[in-house]
Amino acid sequence: MRAPPRGPRREPPPHRGRLPRAGPARPRLPLRAPLRRGARPLRRGAPAGATARRPPGRLLGGGVVTALLALGGITKRYELERRVLPRLLGRRRPHLAVDGVSLAVERGDVLGLVGESGCGKSTLAKIMLRLEDPTEGRVVLDGTDLTALRGAALRPHRRRVQMVFQDAGASLNPRKTGATLVGEALGLAGLPRRDHTARAAELLRQVGLDAGLLARYPHELSGGQKQRLAIARALAMGPDLLVLDEPVSALDVSLQAQILMLLMALRDRLGLTMVFISHDLALVHHLCNRVAVMSAGRIVEAGSPAEVLHRPRHDYTRRLLAAVPRGHHRTRIAT
Repeated sequence: MRAPPRGPRREPPPHRGRLPRAGPARPRLPLRAPLRRGARPLRRGAPAGATARRPPGRLLGGGVVTALLALGGITKRYELERRVLPRLLGRRRPHLAVDGVSLAVERGDVLGLVGESGCGKSTLAKIMLRLEDPTEGRVVLDGTDLTALRGAALRPHRRRVQMVFQDAGASLNPRKTGATLVGEALGLAGLPRRDHTARAAELLRQVGLDAGLLARYPHELSGGQKQRLAIARALAMGPDLLVLDEPVSALDVSLQAQILMLLMALRDRLGLTMVFISHDLALVHHLCNRVAVMSAGRIVEAGSPAEVLHRPRHDYTRRLLAAVPRGHHRTRIAT
């Protein structure tokens, strides 16, 4: 049998498998090349596959770095636009959390960082520890540019800067005892396992806790005991710099006084360098030898407590002091 005759052959549409013959070219979306997280732009003339790195321990802001910690032009932006099309078209809404902060913390200093909620204090603290990468600027620790380090090269320097968080309960693993929590830090610091128990007991005595609390879980401790345990865990790493982000704001007044006295004793006994973040200007006045006032991501005023808290020059600092409730706290600042 013969096959039935076929109908007329159809011509394929012009867009299938070949370019259109005529007509204006369609505009293309401005797609950008994909970047790895943490990747940096290449220097001009750098070989392909290489990332830009700065030599550690060089100049910062035109001068040689001498401080234990130096921040140079730190800026942090967060992209708030999550929809795909506006991001492809470049219509982004960046939030500027930190705006060009330059700050130096000398060895032995206790720097108080004050400001209203949302001004960028905690973000700046995380950048100090490289828990957040700055969009622009440099973090120099004892002459080493931390922003130029990645992975294994950065790990030894992380031990030198430790943080005590505001909510001690959330920063402690609820499934681990105090001995395990402190022992993990001691192991990372290079202490042999056989010495963990004795060293952990010694650290707890330094922060005013009984060594018997090492067998307890975080939910079996009070708020003040949790915060002391968090401080002991931070000290287990033998840090050069301790960053305390609102360490007493979740505690009552009596416990605040105890933790403050503990920090003052550790400062005098161990010669610790600290960055103390707080809303309580009275605590900053008594603990710190330098104060920096932060507003809208910028440092608006810095100096000694006597200069900043008694003779403020910036209008924001004056308004911050005026917002302190009249009574006990204001009296403590004035004395």
